Amino acid sequence: MDGTVQIFRADNGQLLKWFKFNNKVRYLEYSIGDKWILLLEESYTYDEPSKISVYATETLLNAPSPKEEKAIESSDLKL
Repeated sequence: MDGTVQIFRADNGQLLKWFKFNNKVRYLEYSIGDKWILLLEESYTYDEPSKISVYATETLLNAPSPKEEKAIESSDLKL
């Protein structure tokens, strides 16, 4: 994955929200019931640890949409 995360509606494939992160998103996982989303972001350099972030799905869906092509830090998304 690159630094873009897209959230789709499962029953019809509609794009609900997208986010573009500065770091490459290595892994994304939903919890049972889709209430939580876990992201594993790769570090900029190999001497830094990867970053694990967990967000409430509702919070992400209600967050303001990023401006086109403007990357955001995951820390900008408040729980």
